[in-house]
Amino acid sequence: MRLRRVRWMLVTLLATVPVASPARCDSPPDGLRPEVLETLLRMRVVAAVLDTQAVESQYPGPTSSLVPLSSLGGSTISRGRNFGGAARDAWNNPLLYWSDSRSYLILSLGSDGQRQFDYSATPPYANIRQGWAGSDPTDDLLIVDGVVYRGPASVSEMLRRAMAEIRSSATACESFAVDNNIYPGPVQPADVLARIKADIEPIYIRVLPTIDPWGNPYRFWSDTTHYALVSYGVDGIPDYPYASWGRTEFESVHTGPTTRFGQDLVLVNWQFVQWPAILGNP
Repeated sequence: MRLRRVRWMLVTLLATVPVASPARCDSPPDGLRPEVLETLLRMRVVAAVLDTQAVESQYPGPTSSLVPLSSLGGSTISRGRNFGGAARDAWNNPLLYWSDSRSYLILSLGSDGQRQFDYSATPPYANIRQGWAGSDPTDDLLIVDGVVYRGPASVSEMLRRAMAEIRSSATACESFAVDNNIYPGPVQPADVLARIKADIEPIYIRVLPTIDPWGNPYRFWSDTTHYALVSYGVDGIPDYPYASWGRTEFESVHTGPTTRFGQDLVLVNWQFVQWPAILGNP
């Protein structure tokens, strides 16, 4: 039964892996190299195995720091190998792993085997910006909880991550309101989400995600009785003049799912009112 789950998850996950054509391997227009794609594939396979195992138990760990993926034991590694996974990347450097049993990180240090970032925080990716990586083969590649955190991720993966981070921030705002009878703020006009970091971190959220997957600040508005969270989306261009908006304007947004490329992700009072249709219902 668990083997069937692994197969199903791999079909789903690997469908989003960028595949290089023969011409691309010779001179890839986006700078990606076959070794980067091969490494990401190996990492994805292991992530699929971990996610499948976690359905019935939890992620291996906790670990006190980054450890070699090979230390997880024969069962996880052997299952990964059955589908093309590995404990080493395409440059034969060991893949690294971290987990607190609820969340996990898989890391490749790239072709040079050197750490591109400081991974001493908890979680190790806390101070690392999510986004595209891999054009330079020395770039670190990261998968967090089954989603590419740094690497040649698909658009849908990055949208999914943005929606998850917006939802996490909204949950923190709701928790804050339970204790204080108001939402964080006021923040009028809309400004960067980092404005409320001191109010909700680390009590209501361990690490507030302030930058979206495309490198733009999340936006936040609040009059303390209502609030809104916004990502400018794939194109980084705001759909509306948020700086001049108040409660009436935010509550009037009822776009729902949209197929227009680059449209903003907007959450108002816990509900997504504008989101990419490709992800289904939030």
